[in-house]
Amino acid sequence: MHNEHIFVGTHKSDHFNNCMVVRSNMQGVEYIKELFPNKIVKEFGLTKSITEPKENALHLDCCLQLLGKGKAIIHRESFRNKEDYEY
Repeated sequence: MHNEHIFVGTHKSDHFNNCMVVRSNMQGVEYIKELFPNKIVKEFGLTKSITEPKENALHLDCCLQLLGKGKAIIHRESFRNKEDYEY
């Protein structure tokens, strides 16, 4: 959570059920939006791999740390889409 936002790392693939390193899908994101209608819920598609551990972003907080005062530590390669990274 950050101010009016709730950030959620997710996997937007049809292979969600077959990927044991995935924790949140778009159904979970929609559920959070229902629970917090006054927040901006932003999902970030993360890079996932079952076979290559070094190519796997397990959790959003492993690749995004908000520091405050407009600063963050971001691991760009963990985001599947450039738009998510730039958000």
